[in-house]
Amino acid sequence: MESEEQIQQSADEAELMLWDCRESVRPIGTDEVRFSRGFLRADASAWFDLSASWSPLFHVLGVQTSLVSTAQKLDFPDGLERLSVFEIEGERGVLGADNGTCNALVAAVAESEGLESQKSEIVLEYLERRLLSSVSSSWTGDGDLQFSYIPDGLPADVNISGVVSLQFKLQDTPCTLWFGLGPRAVENVDANCRSTLSGENSSS
Repeated sequence: MESEEQIQQSADEAELMLWDCRESVRPIGTDEVRFSRGFLRADASAWFDLSASWSPLFHVLGVQTSLVSTAQKLDFPDGLERLSVFEIEGERGVLGADNGTCNALVAAVAESEGLESQKSEIVLEYLERRLLSSVSSSWTGDGDLQFSYIPDGLPADVNISGVVSLQFKLQDTPCTLWFGLGPRAVENVDANCRSTLSGENSSS
């Protein structure tokens, strides 16, 4: 065993590492703090149940589908190949998907891969319109949340303040859809989430 003198010498030679919070902790933006107790915290899957609208369709098509997770963030991802504009109560948002998700959706509904571009576009627009309609009808928050599809909308003109991602599987293919929401929609959802969480805390 080491003698007390050796232990003391080892302790004296040990390098003291100072903790610098500026390097160890990432900076947190104002909006991240602002929405941390509502929009960013809540379980988005509780806001709407899409199974009633989509399970019958995929059952008829013989396609296995399952919800993996939902998540909220503030930044819309770059590099998504498909962007479509929708409107919520007069404010525009963006629905985004990558090529993998688009291909999986087209193959599931059209029962064919590699459809020509025009036919794929028809299938995807149908699914987008159906999705937005089902979100509106299944919303469980206060008041109405009416989504509408804007076929000639320009994604670059939309001011996105918050994002909800929907991860799911079609057969064994992982897919993700991104809902980019405008400032007013994020504020409304945040207030609804705070009210819901406050009610849950007071009743527990």
